[in-house]
Amino acid sequence: MPGWETPTKRRRRRNPWAVLARNLALLVSALALLCAGLAQLEFLGFLTQAIRPLLAGAGILWGIFVLLRGRSRRRGRGLFTVQGPGHGLLQAASLGGFRHLAEAPPDGPCETAFIRSEQYLRTGRPTEAAVAAQRALDSQPSLAASLNLGVALVATADLTRAEAVLTAGLERAQAVEEDDFTAAFRLGLGAVRLRQGRMGAAVERYTGALAGFRSAGDPGGQAVARHALASALAHQGHFAQARRTCNEALKVHQQRGCRLGRANALGLLSFVAAGEERPEEAHQLANAALVIHEELVNWTGKAQVLTCVGNVRFRAGEFDAALTAYGEVSSLLQEAGDPVGQAGALVNEGNVRFKQGQVDAALTAYGRALEVQRHSGNILGQADTLTNMASVLTRQSRIDEALQALNEARALYRRLGARSRGSEAAELLAARLQRRRHPVRSRPR
Repeated sequence: MPGWETPTKRRRRRNPWAVLARNLALLVSALALLCAGLAQLEFLGFLTQAIRPLLAGAGILWGIFVLLRGRSRRRGRGLFTVQGPGHGLLQAASLGGFRHLAEAPPDGPCETAFIRSEQYLRTGRPTEAAVAAQRALDSQPSLAASLNLGVALVATADLTRAEAVLTAGLERAQAVEEDDFTAAFRLGLGAVRLRQGRMGAAVERYTGALAGFRSAGDPGGQAVARHALASALAHQGHFAQARRTCNEALKVHQQRGCRLGRANALGLLSFVAAGEERPEEAHQLANAALVIHEELVNWTGKAQVLTCVGNVRFRAGEFDAALTAYGEVSSLLQEAGDPVGQAGALVNEGNVRFKQGQVDAALTAYGRALEVQRHSGNILGQADTLTNMASVLTRQSRIDEALQALNEARALYRRLGARSRGSEAAELLAARLQRRRHPVRSRPR
């Protein structure tokens, strides 16, 4: 795929009331200085009486300006683009298991099916990977086949079954003291938590996996765990820490010549750069990742990067280009059998439609995404989608429906137990709508 162009830099929209307060403050401050200067003349000495009230007025106006500017920045864009869990960590989570059968001749049914499941995972075809891994497991139960099956089920959003398979595998790995398998199963369970939007639990699992790979003396496994940890940190908005952790993983991938790991790390770093409002850097990193994914025929990895591309386009106000990127993401993930990823693409499409004034189309996209997110148990996705829906319903003056969506979103955010831009936006919008429904009346004297 050809590289996407660097998005044009968009000027930050200013609060007109803040601009007015600033201009008035400058005017009054200038008048105070003028009076102070003219009062030095004997026949204009009476102007000294105006200096103090003018300074007081300027101070009040500057305070109003700071307040209005701060409020404008805290509110942000009001819509939240979605970046699904990194498919890179799903493809890499079972690398520890791959090594255990790497030297086995692929002539038996178990080995043949296992190798096929590995190939399907690496090329972003989780549905076929799950079938092959189940066939390998039926032929000969093994930790490696269980790991492949669990990771493939995570990628296809069969999270309940994935958690059961990965938990059972973790218990078996611990019983036989297989440190690398134990760590790899923890990675898979972390991916389950990430797809559910339970970021704190995901970080806990990934940290445990990193410690396990260190204990096993596995630098490749440590790189995969760092990548996974960086993905969770980026989803929490801890971009500086995510960038540091991902760069550590990238260094190991480069040393080991792992092109898939390198491409996935570059894609995640592109997401981090976009979150830090550095579109040019995000553009360069995304292009580098796309080239590798194209060469590897890795469609889910490509979809992950294109999601970031669409998000950058959206933030730059290039809505047609954003829709093109999100549409390609949806097609790629539909072919891969990833409904959660498709739901994320639908949310992002809804955001674009809303910005274009197509509110009915936006609500339709959000509704379709919400249905998938509820079915898969993606809590954070549900909360962010409901918050976006409330913004659209507010635009249509459907206040009761907007409040209903916000109350459900706020309950989900509380269930996650973590504050985010989405949870703050839901609280602010709910408070504003409550004031509209129940305006404060002045007390009778």
